[in-house]
Amino acid sequence: MPTVHLIGPRESDPAPRASGPTGLFDHIAFSCTGLAAMRANLAKHGIAYETRIIPRDKQTQLFLHDPDGIAVELNFPPEETIS
Repeated sequence: MPTVHLIGPRESDPAPRASGPTGLFDHIAFSCTGLAAMRANLAKHGIAYETRIIPRDKQTQLFLHDPDGIAVELNFPPEETIS
C-alpha cells in the first residue's frame, strides 16, 4: 500500500527546520522488486547510489538523487538481498 508521510513542525523541535536545496522536502521512497536489474540499470547510466541493508530484516535500500536533487529511496525485499 503506497504511503506518503507529511511531517510538520513539532512543539518539541528545538528550532525551526532550515530549508535545504530542495526546500523542506527531504526524500521519496518506493517499494521495489528487481534489485539486480536496478543496480545494472543505474550502473549503465552512470548514476551514483548508496546501498544500505537493514539489519532487522535484511531489506536492501538504494539511495540516489534525481536530476533536481531530490533524494530517492528504493526498498527491495529481503529475498533479493545478497549476503
